[in-house]
Amino acid sequence: MSGIELTTSGNKIAWDIADYLDSLQSSLDNESDKSHHSKAKAKSKVKSGHKATPERPRDES
Repeated sequence: MSGIELTTSGNKIAWDIADYLDSLQSSLDNESDKSHHSKAKAKSKVKSGHKATPERPRDES
């Protein structure tokens, strides 16, 4: 694919669209896995009877 390469005084900086897209895909896959695990964990808590209940305000009288 294409990219950019800058060379000056023996130093080189390079960027390649293919590497960028691979990195982006990897990041998206990781986030998707985290989201999937969070949803699965929440579903298992509901199935096992662990439902979140709102905290009731205390009567300060």
